[in-house]
Amino acid sequence: MKFRKRAIKLFSNTLFVKSILGRKARLDDQKYAYRAISRIVQNSGGDHIKTCLLRACEFEEANPQVKVLLTIHDSVMWQRQTGFDTSELVKALEHVVEEPDFNLGIPIPFEVGTGLDWATASYGK
Repeated sequence: MKFRKRAIKLFSNTLFVKSILGRKARLDDQKYAYRAISRIVQNSGGDHIKTCLLRACEFEEANPQVKVLLTIHDSVMWQRQTGFDTSELVKALEHVVEEPDFNLGIPIPFEVGTGLDWATASYGK
């Protein structure tokens, strides 16, 4: 409740809200104050997945055995050479929320799946 009130107050005063990494999201009219909460949550989720993608690309640059392919919704997809261990990449992605810029007090669920395609890796056979 406290978060909601603070978000609506900030929006009412400025006509924008900020994501967790400081990106501004503007709304045109104060009658849309209820959308301020959604903008914060959605844009902060975007900040999270972009940071994960950046960490994956940094890992890819240091390890040519891994190729980052794309993101789908809130998933980062990569392929690796058979036998190459990607546990360091998984660990880096899991710990994005612990980086000082995020400073979240709540855990974000993180799952790893493997498969020949996105559906199998995400949902199994």
